[in-house]
Amino acid sequence: MKKPDVAIISEQPWATDIKGKQEKTNRKKRLFIIGLVPVLVLLMAISAQTGSADISIPDVFTTILHRILPDLAPSVGATADKIIWELRLPRVFMAMLAGIGLGGTGCIMQASLNNPLADPMFLGISSGAGFGATLVIIFGAGIFAGSGATVISAFIFAMAVSLIIIVLSSIKGAKPVTMLLVGLAMAYLFMSLTQFLQYGAESEAAKASMMWMVGNLTSS
Repeated sequence: MKKPDVAIISEQPWATDIKGKQEKTNRKKRLFIIGLVPVLVLLMAISAQTGSADISIPDVFTTILHRILPDLAPSVGATADKIIWELRLPRVFMAMLAGIGLGGTGCIMQASLNNPLADPMFLGISSGAGFGATLVIIFGAGIFAGSGATVISAFIFAMAVSLIIIVLSSIKGAKPVTMLLVGLAMAYLFMSLTQFLQYGAESEAAKASMMWMVGNLTSS
């Protein structure tokens, strides 16, 4: 059977119309992303301005500009310079990198599973990581305690949940819907186990576990 010529198909009116709509959609997406850049800069300035020390947004921009181009911007003061560059900006940039990583992960999962609901939390990967971290925080002792062991345990359980999803889904042909349902079951399972551990733990350990899962950028 002779295959249709691609050039002939592309010359059809309906093909031209589809191509035009796709280009228009891509143009809107690019403009939307470009429009978010000043919003991101403003949010970063607001985050750098927020804190116990009263520093205005204009002072934040002036302090940053003074460090980059000292001849064009006056110095706000040594205290403001230290607070902005050594305390707040590292947290702001770390938060931005974390957001980029989470957004990229969700985008990859949504594209792989062809479902806009797919993300690490929906698939149970985040719940598995939280359970692994809670194990070390509540029961950790000696060389198995500490932030390094907590991260390693969280990573191991996140990978374990991913492996469980892949193995169980492969039995049914690894369809995207099946993987989502298995991931949802893993999410509820490990959330329940984590809450069970927190319920029986001491108040400080339970609080530390909850704070770890919420996230903290203080050490940035």
